[in-house]
Amino acid sequence: MKRIVGVVIACLIIFSCSSKREDLIITGQVKGIKKGKLFLQKVSDSVIVNLDSITFYNNDDFTFTVELEHPEMMYLELQKDTLEEPGQNFVPFFADKGNLMVNSSLDKFVYATIDADYENHKVFTTYASNIKRFGDFKLDLIKEELEARKNDDQQKLDSINEAYDRMNKRRVLYAINFAKANPKLEVSPYIVLDQARYINKSYLDTVYRALDKKIQKSFYGKQLKAMIDK
Repeated sequence: MKRIVGVVIACLIIFSCSSKREDLIITGQVKGIKKGKLFLQKVSDSVIVNLDSITFYNNDDFTFTVELEHPEMMYLELQKDTLEEPGQNFVPFFADKGNLMVNSSLDKFVYATIDADYENHKVFTTYASNIKRFGDFKLDLIKEELEARKNDDQQKLDSINEAYDRMNKRRVLYAINFAKANPKLEVSPYIVLDQARYINKSYLDTVYRALDKKIQKSFYGKQLKAMIDK
């Protein structure tokens, strides 16, 4: 009898250790890939770490099942061959409980279409799309700046610097208002942290106070509070 009980307990322990909560299911396709590796990643202690990986071999479909401690930013990085430098081919997404669908191609992986059935990533997609516009505008300014320096055009350089300042103010204001408009989502404090280096502490505190109490105590909410108190 004792032996039977021992076997049952051992089986329960093995099952509990091997079973994994499927909080987030990521499915997708990398069209055109014949051989390569896809990594699921997140940031831990300011370092990108690999959580899981899938090797492609004459198959372009993939699935990840993720056990989440809390909603947070994650990344998919595609390595097409061993000669590639890390960090060259990745896409970000906001992980939460639900399903995430990724449609991409071998040559345009960084432009992958990511659809989620949960609100946090939907909101992040809108934010990322608009922030990209600021990034594109900044690239245009950099091109103009290089041309102005080449021509030693100080008047043009002054005008570009003013445009930089206006752009930074608009980007910060957009992030602040966007977070305040979504006070019940975990992605909101992340959005503020993403732009925090440009935001005055008093504004950070204003956004933090506007967040739902639950979100203030979330993973990124605590990071935001720590930055304010620092």
